[in-house]
Amino acid sequence: MNDISFKVGVTSNTPLIDTSDSLVVENILPKRVLFDYVSATFDFVDITCEYVGVQYHLDDQDKLLKKLLQIFNYHGSVHDLKQVYGFNGYRHCIIVGEHIKLYYGAEKSKRNDKYTMNLVMSGQACREFEHFMNGDWYKLFIFIISFTSTNFARIDVAIDDFRAEEISIYEIKHFIDTD
Repeated sequence: MNDISFKVGVTSNTPLIDTSDSLVVENILPKRVLFDYVSATFDFVDITCEYVGVQYHLDDQDKLLKKLLQIFNYHGSVHDLKQVYGFNGYRHCIIVGEHIKLYYGAEKSKRNDKYTMNLVMSGQACREFEHFMNGDWYKLFIFIISFTSTNFARIDVAIDDFRAEEISIYEIKHFIDTD
């Protein structure tokens, strides 16, 4: 039994190319390796609850929240960020930029009795972080994992290998077909 699993049916925003033109493949489309989805849960941000399970608040002066927002090159007030409803058990969400989401307002962590926050970065959010926020993945990951309460639920890495030099579709098919 193989422990490797693949999610079948995932689509890509990468446009299809005509591989008959080798000049296009060799000169325009180099191999790329990039983060394509990140989800991490942590409890180092000070979140309070006014009424049990009803209204959650973030401290605008919380030093660790400010540090996290600075990594996203945001230096304003937490309350100036777009607020939307939560997801996955979280009641609230603030959006940094257009796509980076910080969910909060869920039940307390069972481990240390603190409220958690969930960072969710879709593929668009990852590109926004890299291209528009001068994002530094190393700095973000080191900051988040420096707290023992952090749990990474998902990190997707995309490998765009347009010339099939790293792995061919037939090698991938072998892993998908394996029990």
